[in-house]
Amino acid sequence: MDTETLYEIARYREFERPDDLIDRIQLLREPGGPLSVRYADGRDIPCAEDDPLAVIASNQDLHTVRPHELTHIQSTKDLRADLPLVLRALDKEVHGEEYEVFVDYEFWGVIGAADRMWVLPSDCYEPDFVDEWARISFIETGSRTSGLDTGYLGMITPTLVADFCNLDGEDALR
Repeated sequence: MDTETLYEIARYREFERPDDLIDRIQLLREPGGPLSVRYADGRDIPCAEDDPLAVIASNQDLHTVRPHELTHIQSTKDLRADLPLVLRALDKEVHGEEYEVFVDYEFWGVIGAADRMWVLPSDCYEPDFVDEWARISFIETGSRTSGLDTGYLGMITPTLVADFCNLDGEDALR
């Protein structure tokens, strides 16, 4: 049996020049063996942890998404459902439009929240719900925040619940 690639992150220099590879890092599992992280320069570093998600969360090279770079991530189906919990956008001061992230060839957006920037299956304005449980919309008039407000609750991956509120175009993810 061959080594299994559980997760791979590849970063490219610019959106317009996807052939300009910055780095490629893989999380691998030997058949019946431990996990290891393989860097593009050929280094293989064994992991003390046996949980792939914990390795991604603890390794900045595996979980960081940077602005002004094209990031391609490939993962197993099991890991993909929990990636929003461990992926981190590098700079909270940079708007989500400055990030270009693809997970298993699908665009994922970076959305600002009170605690951090979240990398989610979405555009950079609101998450894509795989199962939307509730939505409420209302219009405020005569105040400083007049306009259409919408709140959502549902599943954004098969294992992750989120509520999201869009207030006059300002987003708030919890």
